[in-house]
Amino acid sequence: MEAVAAILIQTVASIGLAQGLSAYPDLSFPVQITALSNPDGTCWTGMDLDGTYVRNGMPVPVDPFGWLLGQPPSEKSGVTMPTDHWIELGYSGHIADGPGPDILITEHGKMGEYALICLTDIKHWPYPIGIARAQDVGGPESSFIEMELAGIDLPFKPNAIRIVSLGLGGASPGFDVGTIKARVVHPAIDQASCPNPPDNATGVDPTISLSWQAGIRTGQHILYLARDLDALKHAGPIATLPAQAQSFQPGTLQLGQRYYWRVDQVDKDEPQTVYTGPVWSFTTSSTYILDNFETPRTTNWRPDPDSWFAEYSVPSQWPLPSYSGCQSLIIHFKVYYEIHSSLVRTFEPAIDWASMGARYLVLAIKGQQGNPQMARLFIRIGDGHNTATLYYTMDPYVLLDANWRVWRIPLDEFKGIDLSHVSSMAIGVWGKAGEPAWPVEGWMYVDQIILTINACDRISCLKADLDCNCQVDHRDLAIWSHGWLAGGVSRVPIREPNSPIAWYQFEGNANDSIGSADGELLGNTYFVAGKKGLALATGIFASDWKVEDRVRIPNAGRLFSDVQKGLTIAFWQQARDSTHYVSTLVCSDFQYGLTDPAIMITIGCWDRPGYYQWSCGRPMSTANTIYRPHDGTWQYLGRWNHWAFTKDFRTGRMSVLLNGRVLSTIDGTPQDAPQIQYLDIGNGWLGHYDGYIDELQIYDYGLSEEEVAYLASDGTGTIRLPPQPALDLDSDGMVRWQDFALLARQWLTCTLWP
Repeated sequence: MEAVAAILIQTVASIGLAQGLSAYPDLSFPVQITALSNPDGTCWTGMDLDGTYVRNGMPVPVDPFGWLLGQPPSEKSGVTMPTDHWIELGYSGHIADGPGPDILITEHGKMGEYALICLTDIKHWPYPIGIARAQDVGGPESSFIEMELAGIDLPFKPNAIRIVSLGLGGASPGFDVGTIKARVVHPAIDQASCPNPPDNATGVDPTISLSWQAGIRTGQHILYLARDLDALKHAGPIATLPAQAQSFQPGTLQLGQRYYWRVDQVDKDEPQTVYTGPVWSFTTSSTYILDNFETPRTTNWRPDPDSWFAEYSVPSQWPLPSYSGCQSLIIHFKVYYEIHSSLVRTFEPAIDWASMGARYLVLAIKGQQGNPQMARLFIRIGDGHNTATLYYTMDPYVLLDANWRVWRIPLDEFKGIDLSHVSSMAIGVWGKAGEPAWPVEGWMYVDQIILTINACDRISCLKADLDCNCQVDHRDLAIWSHGWLAGGVSRVPIREPNSPIAWYQFEGNANDSIGSADGELLGNTYFVAGKKGLALATGIFASDWKVEDRVRIPNAGRLFSDVQKGLTIAFWQQARDSTHYVSTLVCSDFQYGLTDPAIMITIGCWDRPGYYQWSCGRPMSTANTIYRPHDGTWQYLGRWNHWAFTKDFRTGRMSVLLNGRVLSTIDGTPQDAPQIQYLDIGNGWLGHYDGYIDELQIYDYGLSEEEVAYLASDGTGTIRLPPQPALDLDSDGMVRWQDFALLARQWLTCTLWP
């Protein structure tokens, strides 16, 4: 990574966090976590309300949603982000430049931790603006890291900040975020603006309150909400509100549903004048969490006064048993024949399960050896007037099993309950007569109690349900067919391309085998067996963000100076299966906050399966960037794949090709060849690449699909690719008609379940 620009660092040590934050009244707190990535699969940890980060020798679990949204719950609370973890925070409007600092990050402790700060509008790629670094002088005080946006030419109007941890440090290893405030611009316009949830937000709570910034002449708000764009155009308003009201709770929304909404403004002086607002959208989460037991050292469950004996323990401390996340609820119970013992939780106000469209109540349970054989698991819900009790019947001795089980209950099994007004839930045991009378006490764990619209999940869905939407149908056939055509052996039309202007075979060096643009090996780069001979390896032994592994072509500017028609960068690639997701394969010179890279290529970035990006042109723009999600990790992980990235400078057309076929294309804009100083392979704007690269070639024009197929097939026109494991339904190492027959059989016999 390059030197940092446009960042000021100020440390406030002598005053408390709250007093320090009060010095930034014109900056706003985030309103939503729009995305987050936890690549190592463990739970989120950090600082408790009292600043504790280690308890009983283990990290303290925390909930990022409770800790980072709005005002911090305490001056000492924080979320620890180990290397390669990231969180994206959404704000109620556009983030922009203004007087003074525009972004404030508080980091607990002064141990020199780093984080990459990116801006995004949720629709496009995260755009790095700089590296935030805490002071490295020791001590528990908070670092106040200020960032200035003046002079940064962004390709879109951002409404979210993505913070990526780059390095370990401190006794609680990672970047310890207390809060992130940003300057949110409220435009002086007649229309409503600054929506919450942010435009295009996903995973939105179905009980969300909608809010917005009023126009400057508003006398009244007219709110429209619909489940599709056409319906919004013809729908009547769901609410008409006075000028001072800038929020509205539309009731409980459906799970997994995309909504469109608009707020029109009635002129305060001329009521006949209505300023039509922009159309915003958001998608609700497909699940609703009733309890995940992630709040440190607290629980809302209490002994049921109508039962015999059940008590809760403090939620288990990581790494004690949990199904997902850090913690679970531990229930200590006593049981005897025909007697119920349970814990109960009340919901105030009652929750409308019906309006959510929820179909299943799901919870994870775990027993232990030595529990009473008479103990039978049950769950009871109530609506304030009636209760309904269900017993776990799939295995009467489930509470003797020390493994986690998922109990998925269709909501229509709760008879006589008003699901629009669920006010209580009890979980416990009942004594079955006829079983041994001793022992009478035991322990069980409960975790992740959710409502969902899906009958299955990634663990329980059928193998042929490739999109895991609980149905085997034409969508799965489309996925299977696409993967089948993309894999195996295929014949493709080819045409031999012109000679490249540079060719890096990586046969133990970084020499240009046909020209004079030799590269320099930097960092800990080395060579392994590749697609042909040897291949370049970068980032394999990385321990923090200061990974210098790369091949640098120092005279790339001279190499590109005669390029006029277009550009193609083609190579073989195989990523390593690691937890490092944020990476760059090819990148020209840049400086955070000052100069974009004119050329950038990423593959398998941000998450799994993640995104690929091809940007060509300076400044970086949405018109000259392809940013798309991968179909699966098979496109870059665990096998050699051939990639080509092309641009025709005369027409602007840009394409990304995978294994000889066009993967995506855009029109782009015509431009001259980018002026660059150097070109890096295996490192860049988003950090280092973790994997192998072979046979990288640069052409001075945009290759056609037939020419790229020539490279991908070694000039034979035959492309051989291993099958995608998910498509090999009979596990015989091949994807063929037998797998289609299995998919068809499950389609016909098991279209929908449970």
